[in-house]
Amino acid sequence: MIYPHAFDPAQSHGSLATRLGALVFGLGSLAYLSLELLAFARVPRQSRCFHPMAGANSSLALMFVLLQTLLVFFYPRLNLNICRPLDK
Repeated sequence: MIYPHAFDPAQSHGSLATRLGALVFGLGSLAYLSLELLAFARVPRQSRCFHPMAGANSSLALMFVLLQTLLVFFYPRLNLNICRPLDK
């Protein structure tokens, strides 16, 4: 029998305070990463301090934090069952 890896039970696993805390933390992280990305954009390309991976790292971190915050806030009842011994 094939078991689903993700399902949505009736009971929520995160209280409203937890979700709002995740939202505030996510917004703070987004503000910091946005400032970091703007600081990268101000460095001239001819400078010895310019490195394209700094911009890529900031951009990827920005997307990760945004997606993680949306996942925690909008799907508080989501269960992931991937590896049965570790799920318990």
